[in-house]
Amino acid sequence: MVLFPYMLLFLMYYNFVGLAINCLYVGMITWWSLFEIMDFKFPSVNPFYCLLIF
Repeated sequence: MVLFPYMLLFLMYYNFVGLAINCLYVGMITWWSLFEIMDFKFPSVNPFYCLLIF
């Protein structure tokens, strides 16, 4: 198949984008946790924490 290398490149690119989005979520969660700690609040259960499992 001629399209096979292009499909592989597309999958690698898609995986990289997914990884970048995941890192963005983790960074956002970390920043939000630091902000809550600095604000002297008890850390509430954030729905974004569920995304850490995936």
